[in-house]
Amino acid sequence: MEILHILKVLKRSKAVAILIILQVAITLAIVSNSVFITANVLDNWMIKSNLDEKEIINIWTTTYDNNLDKRQLIEDDIKRLTAIEGVKLATPTKENVLELNIYRNQVFSSIEDTAKPINLGLFDTNLDGPEILGVEIIAGRTLEPLDLIQGHYLDLKQSAPNVIVSEDMAKTLFPNGNALGSTFYINNAREPAKIIGIYKNIMLGEMAVYTQVEYHSVIRPQVKYGQNNLFNYMVRILPNMDDEILQTIKDVLYEQPGRHVRSVEFAARAKKRLWDGRSSFAFTMLGISFIGLCITAMGIVGLVTFSVSLRKKEIGTKRALGATKWQIIRYFLIENSILTFIGMAFGILLSLYLNFILVDRFNNGGLIQFDYCFYIACFIWSICLFAVYFPAKKAANIAPAIVTRGLA
Repeated sequence: MEILHILKVLKRSKAVAILIILQVAITLAIVSNSVFITANVLDNWMIKSNLDEKEIINIWTTTYDNNLDKRQLIEDDIKRLTAIEGVKLATPTKENVLELNIYRNQVFSSIEDTAKPINLGLFDTNLDGPEILGVEIIAGRTLEPLDLIQGHYLDLKQSAPNVIVSEDMAKTLFPNGNALGSTFYINNAREPAKIIGIYKNIMLGEMAVYTQVEYHSVIRPQVKYGQNNLFNYMVRILPNMDDEILQTIKDVLYEQPGRHVRSVEFAARAKKRLWDGRSSFAFTMLGISFIGLCITAMGIVGLVTFSVSLRKKEIGTKRALGATKWQIIRYFLIENSILTFIGMAFGILLSLYLNFILVDRFNNGGLIQFDYCFYIACFIWSICLFAVYFPAKKAANIAPAIVTRGLA
């Protein structure tokens, strides 16, 4: 009976009720998605790269002399780099470890146009590439000299036919477990590649990490040059080397005239930078959520105080008829809870819609988990109860005689 009476009262004051419902719904939608984004970023920080991040160095260089013999330049660079004390191996590469790449690499399980593209990190290296990356073969074999192709891109009309792939990549391409010895197709050109080896999962490609397929990677034994003036390398160093080796590498590369060394850094730094932008966005959203919660609480306090002030005579009459202070407070708590629950229902629907937009347009995280909505809804409800308690308590303390005489 009490709830039916409350609903009748709310029907007479629709404006205040609708405002509270909207506040709760919008706050729940924004806060739940913000917390989900932040938690997702933190979860990604916890994902192991399975790399020796402080033993792998990414190098980016650019040359301005178009008359350079680019094949000879690569050979000379490898010799210079491996001659540095502390450097074990070096390889030219197209994509660097966990670094933002201009190439959006994709693979397909079949040659059909309807085949679904799969994002990955695609690493073109020489035969030292797997050892530099610390690859551990779990099926098949590693790369051998006959697998490697290298030369000017105009002379090499095909790509390396044999590749090794990560365990997750193999499972995604061939979920039935028949990956070893099977052929898949790389990029829109549908370049065929046969899987000769499968290695333990390692986190390599930036695009793979960004699209939540962290361990999707392929190592292809090929070195093509001449297409542009960018020369990227990966270097494997001895353990526990200090940062001075970065400057040494840069100085050695500058021995070649007409060159600009864009960057020399540990893979660990690339991984950190990988999440810097998204973490800033996530924590900004979390800050906005906190502000939203504060505004919601103040808004509800204001709306409830206004509603109570308009109903002082009703409260005084109830008190005169024997209603206790707690009954008055409980009445407003139940009334506010009804509005909050309605707002939560709309808020959950709005949360799912907002999450769908974030996933569809910004490729962010994945589908929101209902437990986020549930816990945040409970938190918002507690804020609403706290916000309504004090105005209700203040109203319940008004003496019935003062209200009924029209003095309050």
